[in-house]
Amino acid sequence: RYGESVMGTVEAGNTFTLELYVTTKGYGQVSLEEDVLVTKSGCEFLSNPQKRLICIG
Repeated sequence: RYGESVMGTVEAGNTFTLELYVTTKGYGQVSLEEDVLVTKSGCEFLSNPQKRLICIG
């Protein structure tokens, strides 16, 4: 986790997991997790990121 101070340098070849959690009281929780690779020109997803919201129930 990143806080107010720098913990290290992000460099090409590093991989990270991006995690998003949204909780709405009375409705439930949605969570997404994507892995990304840092490249010289930016970053790329290591999987196909979900772009649609699927409603169940």
